[in-house]
Amino acid sequence: MLVAGRINGKDAIRYIISQFFGAIVAAAILAVIAKGKLSGYDIEIYGLGQNGYGPEYMGGYRLLAAMIFELIATFIFILVILESTQEGVPRQIAGLAIGITLTAAIILGIQITGGSLNN
Repeated sequence: MLVAGRINGKDAIRYIISQFFGAIVAAAILAVIAKGKLSGYDIEIYGLGQNGYGPEYMGGYRLLAAMIFELIATFIFILVILESTQEGVPRQIAGLAIGITLTAAIILGIQITGGSLNN
């Protein structure tokens, strides 16, 4: 958004800080929920649904493949967001375009990295 000129530097810093603290709060809430299961769940064994790569992770893709996928998928996702919400574009279908793009990227990337798209 900053590079596209949609927000200023001050707002970009606020956004980044908010995302950072929001992620910490969300992880803490998820940890409390996961620990609340009565039996059979161990965070050290099962984790909290994090994404990954490598021979022990889903499709067994290497780090380079995972990084390339995440970079390209995130780029396409952000490009669709920026293009579908800019001035002069019919915004009524922006949500649909964004949702379809995210769904497609997750479906394609679930075996590679879990399809996080750096969100």
